[in-house]
Amino acid sequence: MRNRPLVCTVAGLVCAVLCKVKDDSYSVPATPRSLQHTALSQSSAAAASSSAPSSAILARDASSSQCVHRFEYLLPPHRYENGGPIYAIAADAQQVYFRNLTQVYRVPLTGGQATVISQGPTISLSTHGAIFISGERLLTQAMGESVFMAAPKSGGEWSTIIDLTNQKQDESARLASDADFDGSNFYWAIGGTMTRGSSTASTLRTVALSGAAPQTLYKRTGQMAEVTRAGERIVFMHTEPASAEQRQRAVEYRRPHVQEFPIYGERLLLSVPVTGGEAKILAHVSRLAADVVLGVDGSSVYISGELDHDHTKSGIFKLDANGSSLERLDERSLQGRALVAGSNVIFAGSIELDPRSGTAQEAVFSIPRGGNQPTFVACIPERASVAYAVAGKYLLMSLYNEPTHLASIAKIELP
Repeated sequence: MRNRPLVCTVAGLVCAVLCKVKDDSYSVPATPRSLQHTALSQSSAAAASSSAPSSAILARDASSSQCVHRFEYLLPPHRYENGGPIYAIAADAQQVYFRNLTQVYRVPLTGGQATVISQGPTISLSTHGAIFISGERLLTQAMGESVFMAAPKSGGEWSTIIDLTNQKQDESARLASDADFDGSNFYWAIGGTMTRGSSTASTLRTVALSGAAPQTLYKRTGQMAEVTRAGERIVFMHTEPASAEQRQRAVEYRRPHVQEFPIYGERLLLSVPVTGGEAKILAHVSRLAADVVLGVDGSSVYISGELDHDHTKSGIFKLDANGSSLERLDERSLQGRALVAGSNVIFAGSIELDPRSGTAQEAVFSIPRGGNQPTFVACIPERASVAYAVAGKYLLMSLYNEPTHLASIAKIELP
């Protein structure tokens, strides 16, 4: 699964800002929705406008002074040579693998000395640099490319195992989104440029780890991101091209010095069959400078953002990748991840424990799979979380203190 990047790209941040200022008619959808709505999307407004369940995820009177520190360090705070955070974590039954900007490390799950096992493939501050485990190999994706690499878990150089960049395609189609991996296949999107005057199509693709021929699952004008497998469907975020009316409104609204950036249309959460086919709209959802998709549990998808570009419909939601249900778990948004751990789904990341304070902090809570009753696990003040992994009964959480440039991995025992 993906981990979230520490910072956003300039274009992504501008897109988020444009979608946010709905009250100024900046990015209100002005054209008919071109895909057929499922029963879910037609009734999402009513479902989301209902008040959150009484079992709100975290207590309303929680504050940083009441934060319960229920964790130990697998990796104590340390300043790496580049001064940056730990961008990705993966774990098996005995070892934990993680990377900073330049190197990949291994440390025993029981604790001990971290050892450099390879120089990591290049990543940027706006990419996830995810590490996947397959047997005795570590897998990753080359930054922004349809290229996949492997290295021995025991240590050694990374080698390219799948390279699709030599296929005939124009230059605009070469930029690849972060990929998901389900143990057998990679899923990602390529292409989708959006300029002030025109837009190109994005293509949703898959390729088997075995190296079989890649397949195209879906193609649509606009930009795709956050590609994730959920049961027998692939879910992803899609940014539509702006309509003529949206472009005109944006030009009238914008100050001259930001007019060189592209103008974006509506943001949709879509799904297609894992074998390819017609797309379903699961939600009209936007998010300011953060991923919408938190994680999946089978066909259940957990997201966080604003439905229908309406701040009164914001929060954490659970929906079905087939488009049959939607439930709001809490009216506060989470910037982080949702991961399956045994009989629970673990939520970790930044959330406003006390909405009155307007200040978010890192927290961990769990909800039974198929349920909505939360259990508070831990909160961690004065740090930002960057990457997450589940290892047995523990949540591993990459923490970063920006003022000191100290990076660490917390080891949190789960219920």
